[in-house]
Amino acid sequence: MKKRTKSYSREFKLEAVRLSHESDRTVAEAASELGISKSSLFRWRDELANDPE
Repeated sequence: MKKRTKSYSREFKLEAVRLSHESDRTVAEAASELGISKSSLFRWRDELANDPE
């Protein structure tokens, strides 16, 4: 059986990254509140920092 990965919209990723930068929460706390892994959030931060458009 194949494991299905969840896909997130660009808008969701942008909002998650914004929250992780602007809040007093750690990345792990922000990721937990959003229901995503902290590694995903770190990856999105790196990707969007290199390609803000």
